[in-house]
Amino acid sequence: MLLYERGNVDLLIFFICAMAILMIEYSSLAAAVIILLGALLKIFPIFALVIFFEKKWKLLWKNVLFVITSFAIYSWITFSNIQASWNLTMRGKSISYGVNILFTRYHNSFLAMLKKISPVFDYDSLLAILPHLVGLAVLVAVLVISLRTHSIPSSRNSRNLAAFRMGAFIYIGTFLLGNNWDYRLTFLLFTIPQLTDWIYTEKGKHRFLVLLTISLIIISCWHFIFVKWFSLIISNPEVAIIFDEVANWSLFAVLAYLSFISLPQWVKEIVRNPIKGFRLASLRESGTNFLELVE
Repeated sequence: MLLYERGNVDLLIFFICAMAILMIEYSSLAAAVIILLGALLKIFPIFALVIFFEKKWKLLWKNVLFVITSFAIYSWITFSNIQASWNLTMRGKSISYGVNILFTRYHNSFLAMLKKISPVFDYDSLLAILPHLVGLAVLVAVLVISLRTHSIPSSRNSRNLAAFRMGAFIYIGTFLLGNNWDYRLTFLLFTIPQLTDWIYTEKGKHRFLVLLTISLIIISCWHFIFVKWFSLIISNPEVAIIFDEVANWSLFAVLAYLSFISLPQWVKEIVRNPIKGFRLASLRESGTNFLELVE
């Protein structure tokens, strides 16, 4: 509803991404063209390329290479326009999510704290990149943990799984970019069908993480309600803001974990051992049960 109220082009991007999810079952090339169209309008749909990971190796690299090459050429030709658009985009410190929010809102506090360590160091430059370094560190830590998890959550519907990956990676990617107005949380709707399915098919730790993810999505999307509740209990509004940021960062980590462990086994093997991973990917073309080879 916030996205409708703002009338932002992300509303069109949402339907473009939905079309890509529907189209990939019939034509990978058409889905790639649709994703490319979305990326030309706004950069972040490029993260949706992850939906091709369930396709055969040849289809995957052809479509991914086509989109990335086309997008790179377009970006090179129109770099000045993209740069101007990036610099002129309004970035809020509230009603927003992303790695920059806490560091931007409490910039002076962080700066004062760091200057106590060494007053001569240029901390402004450090604080410009520190949020992204922290976000990447969290992402790498989650990736390392997920690689130690050999169980893969089951999926009864390939469309739901593709939608989950698209929604999750768009959130992860935009979170790392910095500041995003909360209407972009709309893309988390793509994750709901698969998360709901996992509630009934998963047990133990995975089921707990799925329930936690849904809870964090509700908190992040409806944080206005929680802020109002906090204002009735606690007079300090900063507590509600920090609560919202903790929810956003936690959602970033748990979505990354569920996304990584639900990726095909050959993708994980490429990260662990590239030579073995690409061999398993090629064997997948012939229908070989590469899960047995991994074991």
